[in-house]
Amino acid sequence: MKPLIAFHCQCLHCQKFSTTGHGSYVLLAKDKTKIIGSFSSWSYRADSGNVTTKNFCPLCGTQVFSLTSGHENNFIVSASSLDDKALFLPSLVLFSKYASTSDHIDSTLPRFLGGA
Repeated sequence: MKPLIAFHCQCLHCQKFSTTGHGSYVLLAKDKTKIIGSFSSWSYRADSGNVTTKNFCPLCGTQVFSLTSGHENNFIVSASSLDDKALFLPSLVLFSKYASTSDHIDSTLPRFLGGA
């Protein structure tokens, strides 16, 4: 399944979760995606103001996908959890207002100070 969009996020939460300057994700439509298995979850208020729930593998702790009140019809899937890495073709950067000077993302990508 082709993602709706692929992006980097430089919000403070993504910086902490990734232990780098950003997180990398794809957005998938819920009605065309099936996620199976059990997950450990954690919810928080994101920099956007939305409530985000991160879902992790209960065995290794890897972040697999997120749900957010800002995109209720979509899964936000961590690019690192994709079996087919070719699906991750980022087209923009979100929350660039939090960018670290040490985080070097493709300078040709459009940047948004907040979320989209």
